Amino acid sequence: LGNGDYVGLESETRLLVQRLPNEGESFALRAESCAATARWKQARKAADRAVMIDAWRTETLHLAAAISLRIEHRPKEALTLFETLIAHPRLDRASSRASIFAQAADAARQAGRQRLAGRWADEALRTDKHHVGAKLIKASIHLSEADLPEAKSLLRSIEYAADDQQDLAWSHLWAGRMYLALGLQRTARTELESAIEADPLLLAPRRELAGAQLETGDLEGVVSTV
Repeated sequence: LGNGDYVGLESETRLLVQRLPNEGESFALRAESCAATARWKQARKAADRAVMIDAWRTETLHLAAAISLRIEHRPKEALTLFETLIAHPRLDRASSRASIFAQAADAARQAGRQRLAGRWADEALRTDKHHVGAKLIKASIHLSEADLPEAKSLLRSIEYAADDQQDLAWSHLWAGRMYLALGLQRTARTELESAIEADPLLLAPRRELAGAQLETGDLEGVVSTV
C-alpha cells in the first residue's frame, strides 16, 4: 500500500485470494486495498473472511467494525464487533488503540449505550489525551445529560489535527452543532466555517451555517453561504 498504486494492488489482491483462498493474509491485504479505493462492500467481505481464518487479526477486525459503523451505518452490529475487538487479548499491541476505543464509544453512543460510550471514550483519552473524536463524544454525552459547563469545557479543549480533510470537516461540523445547542452562535459559526473550509463539497455545514445566519437575521450571510 505504500507506493500509492491502490488500483493496481486491488487487482493483484483479487488474484491473490483466488490463489490462496485459505490464507488470512491474502484476505487482509484484499480488505485494505479495497478500503483504500472505497470499495467498501468488498473490503468488508474480505475483512470478515480474514478474521474468520485468523482470529488474531485485530487491525482487520477494526477495519470491519469501522466499515459497519461509518459506511454501513449499523451501530448495533458495529458495537458487537468492537466489543469482540476490545476483549481481544492482542488489543494492547494494536497501533490504533485510541481510535479503536473512540470509534467503539461512538458505536455505543449511537446504539443508545451512553454509559459504555463514556467509559470507552475515557479509555481513548487515557491512550491519547488529545484525541478529537473521544472529546467530541464525551462532550455530546455531557450535553445530552444537560451538563453544559463540562460539555463546553471539553469542546474548548479540542486541538484539531487531522490528515484527512473529510474527518476534519466532520469534527468541526459536530462541534459546531454542539456549540449551537449551547447557544454560542459566534463560536458555532467559526466551527462551521472551518468545516466548509476543510471540505467545500460537504453540504451539511453549509446548511447548519445558513440556518444559524437566518436565525440571527444575517440574510447577506445566508446568500454567501448557500
